[in-house]
Amino acid sequence: MEEYLGDGLVYESKLPLNCEIADESTLEQGVQGAASRNERLLQCLIALDERRKETSDEDDEHSAELLRLEAKVDMLLELVSGLVQQQDQVALPVLLRLGSEGMNWIVKDTELRAGQYVWVTLDVDARLPQALKLPSLVRDISDHKDGRLVSVGFIDQGERFSDLLQKFIFRHHRRQIAKMKATRHPEQGE
Repeated sequence: MEEYLGDGLVYESKLPLNCEIADESTLEQGVQGAASRNERLLQCLIALDERRKETSDEDDEHSAELLRLEAKVDMLLELVSGLVQQQDQVALPVLLRLGSEGMNWIVKDTELRAGQYVWVTLDVDARLPQALKLPSLVRDISDHKDGRLVSVGFIDQGERFSDLLQKFIFRHHRRQIAKMKATRHPEQGE
């Protein structure tokens, strides 16, 4: 159901996802905290993916030091992420489509029903110890050749969250296109 994803690009991947039924009153209370946390996580993901600008010769020494520091921070992120994942409930990867206003995924079977409020926890990047925790409303559950297609719409988390999510989806899309071009024309990367 494409109408639940929103306008624009869609993030398609196989990612660890967990979905738990939420009580409407506790969901409403948790939306603001989730929005702030999700915004920080998306900002961090976007910052990790930032490409460095070209540097001049006099910046080489500073660039080398920044690269060393970045490598150390990356290593720390991986270590912390590994520790957190060991403690957390392991979510199984599912085929999903993530849009600016909602998402859908395929499962073998589900006890979810349309109209239920849920918390969708989505591990979007293994480098980070946190997952997006998305307050959502189950919009539709339909038959799919591989099981059941669950479609949810996100509960409004504010304009800032929506902007960051769209930017994250756009960057993923841009990386996918670059990867496809590199596969088609490997000699151009040299």
